[in-house]
Amino acid sequence: EVKVTKNVWLRRPAPVLTIYLQRVTFNREANLAEKSHNKFEFSDQISIDRYLDKNRAEVEVARNLAEEKRRDRKRVGAECEALRFFGANDGGESAKDTITMSYSRVLARLRDRHEKCEGSQCQSDSSVGPDEIAKAIDVLSKLASIDSSTLDQLESTERALSSEER
Repeated sequence: EVKVTKNVWLRRPAPVLTIYLQRVTFNREANLAEKSHNKFEFSDQISIDRYLDKNRAEVEVARNLAEEKRRDRKRVGAECEALRFFGANDGGESAKDTITMSYSRVLARLRDRHEKCEGSQCQSDSSVGPDEIAKAIDVLSKLASIDSSTLDQLESTERALSSEER
């Protein structure tokens, strides 16, 4: 997909400003032009400096920075959502609490299994011995801590990017 933009740069502001709104979009599926009936409002004041040719370089840098911030926020949001989805809950608990509960449940099962295997032979139908279980407990404990801290950092970054975007 190619992004196409059109820019108009003014050398000097006109005493009267006339704005033409493109209220028609092309629907590729229907192969028809469609008129937009969305309400469009202007604020009481319009800052025209962002459209002046003398400010073009500065404006383009600001636009690129804003686009980069939007991409960052989208990426961070997707990473947060992946962690939130891992600990999907039916309401009530925060994502962090749900992640902690999920890890805790698995850790409890591993510890229970480890206690049963420790000091005696594990059941013959099991291919996982006490050493493997101990390693799994260690790895899972570290992952729980990392995911919890990562979610905190991502949510903080997401809030900061959202406030910068405004």
